[in-house]
Amino acid sequence: MKSTLLNLIILLFITGLLASCKKDVSKTPAELLTNGCWKVTKKEQKFENTDYQDITDYLDACDLDNCLTYTSDGKFTENEGETKCSAEDPDLVTEGTWTLSAENKTLSIVADGVSKDYNVEVLTEDMLVVERTFDLFGDLSSSRITYSH
Repeated sequence: MKSTLLNLIILLFITGLLASCKKDVSKTPAELLTNGCWKVTKKEQKFENTDYQDITDYLDACDLDNCLTYTSDGKFTENEGETKCSAEDPDLVTEGTWTLSAENKTLSIVADGVSKDYNVEVLTEDMLVVERTFDLFGDLSSSRITYSH
């Protein structure tokens, strides 16, 4: 009887250990990027030698609900969200292609014949933060955009 009880306890213990072991399957950066619709949750701007300023409140709500989708074949689309800025606006805002650099630090976007490179600061299951520095009327300016699902 003691032997049967001991065997049962050992069996339950081993079953519990096996059930609690999960295989850690981490996604590649490309899989994270192509995992659904990204919407702007924060936009920041800075000029040379200044700190970032949150400018999200200056954006129209009809732009904040747009859906940016990356696909595994290297294409992307930005579609209007539920609210359009104008009823006549087409559902498709823009489309193009994307690539991630070998070290996954640069997201390159090509749309309407224009190429833009973004530094990838954060890329997780539910957050994408990109930053881009560019010339604005002779001065360096940087924009940082936070997206979430």
